[in-house]
This record gives sequence, C-alpha cells and structure tokens, in this order.
Amino acid sequence: MWNIDEKGFLLGKALKAHLIYTRARRNPSLVQDGERKFVTVLEGVSAAGVLLPPLIIDKGAAHWLGWHAYVTEDEPAYFAYSPKG
Repeated sequence: MWNIDEKGFLLGKALKAHLIYTRARRNPSLVQDGERKFVTVLEGVSAAGVLLPPLIIDKGAAHWLGWHAYVTEDEPAYFAYSPKG
C-alpha cells in the first residue's frame, strides 16, 4: 500500500514585507512585481516505510541542468517539466 502526496510551492511571494509609505496616504498597498513561479513536488511512502525520491515538476519546455546541482546518490530526486507548470 502506497501513499502519494502532492504539494505546490509558490515562489516569489514573501510572507513578510516592509511597507514604506507617507503619512498622507490612508490606505497603503503592497506592490508585487508579478514574478511568481509555481513548483509542484510529489512524495510517496509505502506502508512498509519505503520512501520514493521526490518528483519535482517545474514550468518549462526542457530540463535545466541547474535543477540537478544539489542532487546526490544519497539523496536522489527526479525532475520533470510541463508547459503549464
């Protein structure tokens, strides 16, 4: 028996931000630059405790070698891409 879970991460959106504004402005707003990226991670574990390496899905048209920079044989991971992310 296996359990697979999917988790999405929104990159480029900060949880905390400093807002600088003048006192004359009554309703200040936080401005985002619109550079956001969504990454999906799939993880799997069996009832016997066997872990599958994570599958990381990123938006793109091809693999980028930088994705594999921190992957080792001790901690493997798989990468995939899709046009919509």
